[in-house]
Amino acid sequence: MVANITRKVDAGESLSEADLTELLAPHQLISLMTLADRVRRRRHGTRTTFVRVQQVSGSGPLPPRASGAGELQIVGAPPTVDSALARIEETLAIAGEVPVSAFELSDLDRLAAGAGLSLRTLLERLREAGLELVADAAVDRLPKKEAAIEAVNMAGLILARASLTSGPGHPPIESLRQVADLQRSVGVLRTFRPLPRRIDPERPTTGYADIREVALARLLVDNVEMIQVDWTLYGPKLAQVALAAGADDVDQVPALEPPREGRAGAAEVRGNVEAAGFTPAERNGRFDER
Repeated sequence: MVANITRKVDAGESLSEADLTELLAPHQLISLMTLADRVRRRRHGTRTTFVRVQQVSGSGPLPPRASGAGELQIVGAPPTVDSALARIEETLAIAGEVPVSAFELSDLDRLAAGAGLSLRTLLERLREAGLELVADAAVDRLPKKEAAIEAVNMAGLILARASLTSGPGHPPIESLRQVADLQRSVGVLRTFRPLPRRIDPERPTTGYADIREVALARLLVDNVEMIQVDWTLYGPKLAQVALAAGADDVDQVPALEPPREGRAGAAEVRGNVEAAGFTPAERNGRFDER
């Protein structure tokens, strides 16, 4: 059975429900990881990118820009349009050549509706203020996914990430297929983070489930270039294993992380990537190699 699935993966054929049921069996985790790794190596070889992100609160005093930052990311939901514009301008003033990303798309969708604006109009105003990148689109929070992401593109902005807020569930097949269908419609998703952004303490995920979802994302969301894992949220150990399960980009490496045992954040990521058998390449928020 797995040999036939491997043939399909190598030929670029779609997997059937029976194939996926077989791969979801607990004893097939290694087979699933191996197949996902084949797909990621076909796309990227051993190259694994990572980005150091300095998060900036949506209000309050701005911290100095970290010298290692490859992206300044404004986080939190802006309460008003004027506050969003002001925070972008303030952040750009300290950014220098570092790209600035801001906000989550569903938060902006709600902000636009509350201000009586179309989402595209709001996004155009953010671009006029100097913004380049919308930080994230949690696709499971967008009631009109395709229209919202097309508004980003039409406003002249770039979407830095697509993600799932609560995770695709178990099994995650339907949610992942919806992301692949969305990409077929919009064609602008560069990275996808399949692991949940919010972890329910009463229903925590397991390492087994997390790795399975990363591997399934690489197989099912085959039209998005990069499958991401969050270094800060999930930690170096899971991030390292995820690289062997189809992930090829490490997000949210702290730009301000203090040295630990003589190693800064970027050095630790490079070491972990190399230990997993891959070749690290640092990038910035524009996806330019540094």
